Amino acid sequence: MTGKMSKMCAIGAAVIGMPTLMALDVHAAVTFRTVAKTGDATPGTEADNTFSTFSPPSINRLGQTAFVSRLINQELQDTGPSVWSEGSGSLGLIAKTGDPAPDTSSGTVFGGVGNVSFISPIINEAGETIFKAPFHRLGAPFFGNTYGIWAENSGSLNLITHQGRPAPGTDPEIIFNNIAPPVFNGNGQAAFRAKANGSSINSEKQGVWSDTTGPLTPIALEGGAAPDTEPGAVFKTQFASPLFEYISLNSAGHTAFKGYLQGPTIHSGNLTGIWSDISGSLRLLVRSGDSAPETRTRFTNFLSLAFNDAGQIAFHAVLDFSHDRGIWSGDSESLALIAIEGADAPGTEPGVMFTSFGKNGPVLNGAGKVAFTAKLIGPDVNEMNNEGLWLERQGSLTLVAREGDNAPGSVRDERFSTFSPALVFNGMGQIAFEADLLDPGSFTVFHSGLWATDPNGLLNLIVRTGDLFDINDDPLIEDLRTIRYVNLITNSGGEDGRGTSFNDAGQLAFSLHFTDGSQGVFVATIPEPASLTVLIVGTGLILGKRSTNLS
Repeated sequence: MTGKMSKMCAIGAAVIGMPTLMALDVHAAVTFRTVAKTGDATPGTEADNTFSTFSPPSINRLGQTAFVSRLINQELQDTGPSVWSEGSGSLGLIAKTGDPAPDTSSGTVFGGVGNVSFISPIINEAGETIFKAPFHRLGAPFFGNTYGIWAENSGSLNLITHQGRPAPGTDPEIIFNNIAPPVFNGNGQAAFRAKANGSSINSEKQGVWSDTTGPLTPIALEGGAAPDTEPGAVFKTQFASPLFEYISLNSAGHTAFKGYLQGPTIHSGNLTGIWSDISGSLRLLVRSGDSAPETRTRFTNFLSLAFNDAGQIAFHAVLDFSHDRGIWSGDSESLALIAIEGADAPGTEPGVMFTSFGKNGPVLNGAGKVAFTAKLIGPDVNEMNNEGLWLERQGSLTLVAREGDNAPGSVRDERFSTFSPALVFNGMGQIAFEADLLDPGSFTVFHSGLWATDPNGLLNLIVRTGDLFDINDDPLIEDLRTIRYVNLITNSGGEDGRGTSFNDAGQLAFSLHFTDGSQGVFVATIPEPASLTVLIVGTGLILGKRSTNLS
């Protein structure tokens, strides 16, 4: 079996007794679409240009992708990175190295000096694409690469801002000098954090800016009063950390972020908080020093933040005194504990408990459900089975996969080893993740792969290193390549403004690198199981599942 189909089910029956009619879920095969691959011609560029390498793609609700690719010409010279999108209905060029950079001075083009690239673009549900890119002025002395943010709409590319431009809402001489990659929603609105400074040594400001109300405007600025805190408390950077972290933007144009405080009564126990403008103005949602629901202690720091269209949040937090960590979710009125260190881990043996959580924290989907990875401790727990992945299903936590479990789709009884701490989660409750595989014979990691659940929670192998994959969509032409590794965008629940690789239609976008040096961008579709009424002869039923790898 090749990369066109990764899993099939066959149904059989044992002939015992009287016939019976029964409805069954039949799990159709995962199917694949090739978006672009090494050697393909690049539409809209010079005739001899072809695709070379690819970034992991983002995907929208329509199944359209956007990605960065480096191009090569007929002489095999690298002509630089470029941004591509399917937002117009077919794959099209958005920007490439050497093109004029819109809304900049004459002679300014995309493409920095040295080994720099465009930052992976985000495509929204309207097919619009946003990206951060380097640019320089032809013939000008090189003083380091300069970056800006551009958004594409209906074929028109518009500058949002770039380093060296005045920072709105600050003193006129203060300009942007460092801009983080943006978040982007379905209405074409953007938000980002940035640093800005002026001629004075003390003029540096960090802030969060957004164009959700029209012109680019600061949502929060260093030195500005922090809403819902005591008099004199202001936003202020601490410990050389970014002042504002985990910036999210939902489809309603509301932002959420973590910030640090400084003031007369600020100390290590009340230093951080999470703010959002979900109510129409910036409000504090939760702060270190607040009582942590369903515990006897208080929050002391926040290690992550997820956000959705309903204004719900999920976060990974550290607790005071015990320094235990846990995951909470909810809204400004009600937060609920999801999991905490020392609590029993659902789906495991008695006495097995959570001991730590993945560093990327939980992901939150549009239904307000969370998913996360965690380490385990307890009887018979060892390095071979001390990690797992959980998600909320039907009001409770469900174990999706655990280290040491048989990996679906394996042909040599391979077992899950290490899970990537970063996940991707869609609004239908489907989750996708990468994991290493352990060879039960040698007890060594020898492969890794990508798995995703269908809407019923069945885990499907999507691709695995070492397997053959057919890169040609034509059913009559087979072009097999051996997978070297897989790359995809993670750490999103689909409604936070971040790029995502998994949409609510069960389409999962990723890039593959092959052992011959070629690469490609692909979309897998994980179909919803279809109910099929079959004639079962007798009282017994044998389900014969035939699983086939991409090899």
